[in-house]
Order: sequence, then C-alpha cells, then structure tokens
Amino acid sequence: VYTGPLLQKKDGILTIIKSFSNIANEFPDTNLVCTGSLDHSVDRDRVKNEIESSKAKDRIILKGFISRSEMIELLNSAACLVLAKPSSDQADTCFPTKLGEYLATGNPIVVTSTGEIPLYLKDGENAYIAEPDSVGSFTQKLRNLLSDSEMAQKIGLKGRQVAEEKFNYKEIAKKVTRLIEDIKKKGQDENRSYN
Repeated sequence: VYTGPLLQKKDGILTIIKSFSNIANEFPDTNLVCTGSLDHSVDRDRVKNEIESSKAKDRIILKGFISRSEMIELLNSAACLVLAKPSSDQADTCFPTKLGEYLATGNPIVVTSTGEIPLYLKDGENAYIAEPDSVGSFTQKLRNLLSDSEMAQKIGLKGRQVAEEKFNYKEIAKKVTRLIEDIKKKGQDENRSYN
C-alpha cells in the first residue's frame, strides 16, 4: 500500500509501480494499492503509461481519495507499506510524517534512505531500506519483504517500537518538559551562585 500524492518527485510513485511490476509474477496474490488523486498529479500521464505497460496492470489499484476509516483499514491490513522518496532537497531536509503513520501500524515498510530516515531506521532491523533513485534496489527490498512473512512481521513490530519511542507526542512532550525544567533549574542555580 502507498498513500499520498501520486508524484515521482515527492514520494517516488513511478519507482513504486515499476518495482511492483518487476516482482508481480513472483507474488501473484499481492496487489499494489495506491490512494491519492491521479487527476491532480503532474506525473499523471507517466503514471498511466507505466501502469498500462505493466503485465500486472489489473493488480495496480488506484483508489483515489478515500475516507479516514477506509484509510485506517487499508493501512492496518496491508502486507507492507511503501515510500520511495527520490534524492532531492525536499527529501533530504525532512522526515516524512507519513512514515510515522506507516510505522505505527506495525506492518513492515519499504522506504528509501533519504534525509533523516537512516537516523531512526536500520535496514533489516526495523525497516527495509532501499537506495534512493534505484528501482533495482527498491524491487529487491520489496522482494525480500514479501519472501519471508515471518521476518517481515518481526521487522514491522520493531518499526512500531521506533514510532512509539521516537514519534509519540506524549514521550516527546515529556522530554521537552524535562529540558525546560533542567534549564530553569540551571538558571536558578546560577542565580544562587551570584548572590
């Protein structure tokens, strides 16, 4: 499953489609499901052409915009979640919030090594991490995930732990509160030493 804008420059939608097409024959019971509007994509024609030329075109499902409840069901029931951010200034200067949502499901993910992603995720440990801009690398990570569902499940659960520890707003709020308290205490201690 991929959720979001159907853009190559932002999330690597063409890489995702090509990678799925490369392994579709190996995994005949697996479909690629994408949400988001194709009508609003600058890559509309390229996406349509890529799907049309795929031998698995009947298994590439473009759902468009869906309800929140359907989105939650889709994310939670996926065999895997994919995000193929290409190399770009945008990818190198952000951490995709979508990735936090993906990780929180406990389902395994295939993602590219861009920006801050490698600071939180390790290939084969809590995610499957492909090289950016490489259909071959993304295809192989997708193949690895789908070939060993037991290992993929373990990796997905470790990914969820990362989300709980690093992206949980309650835990982050506690850290910020401790930091503020430490700063206040340090300021009070410095004021005492001057008196």
